Amino acid sequence: MKSHRWFIYIFWYTIILAVITAWFLYKRDCKACNIPKKEMLNRRGFQAQLASSLILIKSTVPLTSMTVIPQRPVGALRRLLLAMSALMLLSQRVTSVSMDLQEGKVAKAFRRSSRSQAISLIPFLSYSLYFPALLGGPLCPFTTYVTFVEQISIRPTPSPLAILPWKILRVLVLLVLKYLFTSFLQLSIFRLSSPHDSPGILWIWILSLVLRLNYYAHWKMSECLNNAAGLGFSGCGPNGGSLWDGLSDGDPWEIETSMRISAFARRWNGTTTTWLRRLVFQRCSTAPLFMTFGFSAWWHGLYPGQVIGFLGWATAVLGDYKLHTYIQPRLTVLWKKTLYSLLSWAYTQTVITCVVLTTELQSSDAVMLLHTTHIVVVPFVIVVILFIL
Repeated sequence: MKSHRWFIYIFWYTIILAVITAWFLYKRDCKACNIPKKEMLNRRGFQAQLASSLILIKSTVPLTSMTVIPQRPVGALRRLLLAMSALMLLSQRVTSVSMDLQEGKVAKAFRRSSRSQAISLIPFLSYSLYFPALLGGPLCPFTTYVTFVEQISIRPTPSPLAILPWKILRVLVLLVLKYLFTSFLQLSIFRLSSPHDSPGILWIWILSLVLRLNYYAHWKMSECLNNAAGLGFSGCGPNGGSLWDGLSDGDPWEIETSMRISAFARRWNGTTTTWLRRLVFQRCSTAPLFMTFGFSAWWHGLYPGQVIGFLGWATAVLGDYKLHTYIQPRLTVLWKKTLYSLLSWAYTQTVITCVVLTTELQSSDAVMLLHTTHIVVVPFVIVVILFIL
């Protein structure tokens, strides 16, 4: 941990791990399709074809000299996506522990004997691979996890059974809202009179809201799973009741009612936001905001839509800081403050709608979809704010 570039080795180790996992899945699918072993690619050949395929994305050059990989069934594709998500969360925990070691937050040191070293590794392996974390997060600090495991038999946490039904009910409410909005979108699609008609701003906003509701439901289910395992207890409230909000990626109502883009960015996926701030923002001296959002795009997959969405989000946050600094001192009357709050909320929702669609659709098609609506004016407004202020 003496090297200043230690995180690069961890990143490439994660990439190699993902490639090898994909190769094992490829071999399994080849066997399922009864492809002879001689026609299967070895690891180096698979890695070379994977690199060539990534280079030639969106290209018209045919891959004539390469062996065709059998088409993956839908179930296998879902398992692959689930494995990639688990690898993303694994890399998140590995880097978190690495920063704890570098900053001296981990008290236990490795001892000299091989047996003691093996015993000292158990907490790190348990933290990186425990089931609720790999299933969907949220990111739990290493010291919090170790303290919970060490004290579970000495001073067990209160039972979460009293709070779990309410949290599960919130998940069901989120899923019902998602179903209702999805049904509205499906019905309104057929009302377009011509293929040249473009969806309205309301339709675009509801589509973005449906995508966000999917995240909220996933975060709350992960929170319920961790609470059921005993993680997330944060003490007792003023009335003596147990609080189980120690591991949460954010409250949907608090996120959606954010009046500023910067506040929305801080509250969105809270544990990951804290991790990115600690890993990138606090360590970069040059353009830390853009470096943080750029690293997030890289970590999510570096798709064209994600690059445009995350960098556009960083630009919007910078514009939000400048606009708020300029207008806030001039709001001396209550009605002006109220009007500014309402307009700021609408502006935040519009910007987040653009960001979510471009990042979730992952391609330039999302940009073309936004280009057909009046919502495309928002990015130009952000650029004008940056130039004027």
